[in-house]
Amino acid sequence: MPQNKTPNTAPEDYSKSKLAVWGQITATLAIGLAGILFTITNSSEQEKNRKNIMATQIMSDREKSETDFRQSMFRPLIEQVLNDKLSLENRFNVFQIFQSNFSDLFNSRPMYDILWKKAKQEIDSNKNVDADRDIIKRLISLARMTNEKQEGLIGAHPKEKSEKKLARHDTLCWTYTEKDGDGDEEGKEEIKIIVDSITADGIKIRMTASFFDLKEKDTSVIVANNGRPFGVSYFDSPFTDNTLMPDGDRIAVILEDLNPDDKPDSATIRIIHFPADFVTVGYRPSINKLNELIGNKK
Repeated sequence: MPQNKTPNTAPEDYSKSKLAVWGQITATLAIGLAGILFTITNSSEQEKNRKNIMATQIMSDREKSETDFRQSMFRPLIEQVLNDKLSLENRFNVFQIFQSNFSDLFNSRPMYDILWKKAKQEIDSNKNVDADRDIIKRLISLARMTNEKQEGLIGAHPKEKSEKKLARHDTLCWTYTEKDGDGDEEGKEEIKIIVDSITADGIKIRMTASFFDLKEKDTSVIVANNGRPFGVSYFDSPFTDNTLMPDGDRIAVILEDLNPDDKPDSATIRIIHFPADFVTVGYRPSINKLNELIGNKK
């Protein structure tokens, strides 16, 4: 009797099923798309890096060019300002050029004092009295303009009662409050200034600065010049004449005006309070302090 035989059937090839084919197509497309996205992203990042490098190079070249230009001017200008053989008018005109180019890098107080003293000597000897009095006024005006320029570069905090007319032995107390990102008070600085004396050339003051850390419940006190009086003239500038606070902020006292006709004599001073992340000329912070400044700025 014949037996029924089951026909031989090949195992089903799932790789050729519609689902597998579409899966392969999808995978291939995904890999291709990922490659395209990577290429685009990588190209974009490379272009961004290229632009950053170019911008840095441009800034570096500009700074070098400016530095070289200033270097070529520096010595000739100083030599003319200090040249006693030139007229006081010419020396002052050269000094104006010097201040326009170097007031942000160089403490010009000694040159102010030299020209001021020369003008006073000529007035006392009855030489060119009117011209020399005009030079004195122009020196004061130049100092004020320089201070305003520096204050603009500093980005000082808003001033609270920062300008005031004071007589001898008067006291000025000025407070600045610091707030955190949430608007809560985290610190307070109190500046106390006592006018010790007033002369025709400037004033002498005593200054105490107290910093109150409201979160840590801590107080730091700085007594400027170890409690002894120190001079403030028209020619002190914020960049070079300031007091460092415990939190890194700085306080500068600027003489705005002398009032010898007042009875008693008085002077108008202004306080400039500028932030810790502004690195002043000649200040060399430690690596830890520099990292802290950069971290706080971020």
